[in-house]
Amino acid sequence: MARTWTGRATPPSTPKGLTVTRDIFFDEGFQADGTVNLAGAKIGSLVDEAGSWPQALDLDGLTYDDLTNIPARKRLDWLNLSVEYAPQPYEQLAAHYRRLGHDEEARRVLLANLNRSAFLRSGY
Repeated sequence: MARTWTGRATPPSTPKGLTVTRDIFFDEGFQADGTVNLAGAKIGSLVDEAGSWPQALDLDGLTYDDLTNIPARKRLDWLNLSVEYAPQPYEQLAAHYRRLGHDEEARRVLLANLNRSAFLRSGY
């Protein structure tokens, strides 16, 4: 079953500050037009797949207890869909990998955070 989330309105018509105590699904044919705004959302488990990621995300303040196991290199592509840089999504993702005992993945995410922050401060 395909699910479509339309965010063409300005600001996007998406659930900023949403609380979901269980699972939220962005997989298996999920589509979003525009930006999916999950800023400040609290989600039990985010079930997603790269093929269903929207064109743009707002992830600042998003917290989750669990998310689909995707390697950090690919999950960083998800973070790069963010409409604006914020360190919190990187820190949340690194903490998630640390809880799973994936310290190398956590370090990869924190290094990407430092690199992106330094790049933006440099003015490029």
